[in-house]
Amino acid sequence: MSASREPTPQGEAARQTEERLQTLEALRQERDRLAQVAEGRRAEIVALQGELRRLGQRVEGSAGEAARLEFDLGRAQADYRALVEQHDQLSVLHEQLLAQRAALMQELAGLQAQVDQWMEACSLQAQRRTQAEAETKELSDALLKAAGHAQRLRAQVAALEAQAAHDRHGLGVPAERPTGRC
Repeated sequence: MSASREPTPQGEAARQTEERLQTLEALRQERDRLAQVAEGRRAEIVALQGELRRLGQRVEGSAGEAARLEFDLGRAQADYRALVEQHDQLSVLHEQLLAQRAALMQELAGLQAQVDQWMEACSLQAQRRTQAEAETKELSDALLKAAGHAQRLRAQVAALEAQAAHDRHGLGVPAERPTGRC
């Protein structure tokens, strides 16, 4: 009776094969889960790259507008200097020139405020772009790491399948046909 309680070599091999098959199935499930995570990360990266392109376009547009405003400001300053020179020559129009000068100063202040706003907006866009680039790199690194993990899992699965096939062959169990699917 004690001989019947002890596992036979064939029974032990079958138990080990069953354990390996269970391990193989767990590894397959983990690989599928990691593939889903990687796909989600890819979608996030694509969305961040689109946002980065949009931010870059806005920064370029802002820089062009700032250059135009700076040109307008220079032109307004040149106009102001011309008006000051005419002031000495045209004392009859003194009051009109003073009113025009005040208007130009207000315009200059408005333009300067716009330039300041654009410069601040450019700075914010640059910060956002830098942050988006850093996030894109982090997500890319995470995706590469997940892909490496999935590759290692595939190698482990292949080794376990080979071992299981070897064990089945040693037990006289016909080998399963590979399906090409995990």
